Amino acid sequence: MSIIGLLNNSLSLFTFVRDRIRLTYCGVYLIVICSGNIILMLFIILNIPALLNYDNMLYKNFHCHVQFYICLSLNYIFIWGSVAIVVEKLLIECFNYDVYEPSIRPIITSIIIIIFVSISNIPEKFCRGFVNSPNKHQVCSYYSHSNTIWYRMHIASSYVHVVLPCLVHIISTICILTTIAQRKVFISINRYPQQYIYRVWFRQLYLHRDFLIPPIFIIICILPHIIVHYILITKCLDFSNIILIRLHIVLVLFLNIPQMLTFLIYVYPNEIYFKEFMQTPIYRIICFSSYKRQIENERRARASSIASSHAMINDDV
Repeated sequence: MSIIGLLNNSLSLFTFVRDRIRLTYCGVYLIVICSGNIILMLFIILNIPALLNYDNMLYKNFHCHVQFYICLSLNYIFIWGSVAIVVEKLLIECFNYDVYEPSIRPIITSIIIIIFVSISNIPEKFCRGFVNSPNKHQVCSYYSHSNTIWYRMHIASSYVHVVLPCLVHIISTICILTTIAQRKVFISINRYPQQYIYRVWFRQLYLHRDFLIPPIFIIICILPHIIVHYILITKCLDFSNIILIRLHIVLVLFLNIPQMLTFLIYVYPNEIYFKEFMQTPIYRIICFSSYKRQIENERRARASSIASSHAMINDDV
């Protein structure tokens, strides 16, 4: 999965660094989150030798404290970066902000997100340690009873980084769709006076699916984690409960799916982004044969059109 994520984010980064996207507000955030996701995938790949040498104390400490802190921070940076993107879209659609207006706001916002996430995740380094599992192996886990201050700070931080972004995504998506629907109703009120806004709302949801797929997909991936860990099961999981442990692993993997599929949720559904991707050298390398056939077909089409125009001229003469 990490290889898939590395490929997805690399292709996305090749697309987002192009001028037409890079100069927009969202382009800056997309470059930041793709860069962070590439680092995250590399850390996940580097975890393989750590697992193979897990009896080594150096690897165990690195995995438990350093790597987990970095990976968790990069996960939260992606989540908050996606929040920044949907908020920028909210400003553009609801408050008529210019997409290409020169500003350093996205750069400053990205720096603030990185600093905020890095500082707020410091408790992760102090509330984790090695505990004995039922099979007498030492595993890295949270101290739920000792270091209560750090553990409570960890719980509060997880609420802030998971629940709050999900709420922002939901509210922003609803506001964007409602604004677009109201605008469409107002424009076409003379032609269609009996329009219902909820029908227009769902129609705009379909028409702007490229615009709304990322936040909706992220919400779908985050919500199960929130429901299970913040509503149904609020206590620390017991090692003896295998079902809950496996459910926790599945939900964590589900939570990380958006980071692995940035190309599929940001580039592929968006016609503008995908056209920019088609202009990249990597696209020509990957799709060289099809690209060559496309050029040949275009050349033949131009030649046939020129020949037909010459034939029409000769007929007129």
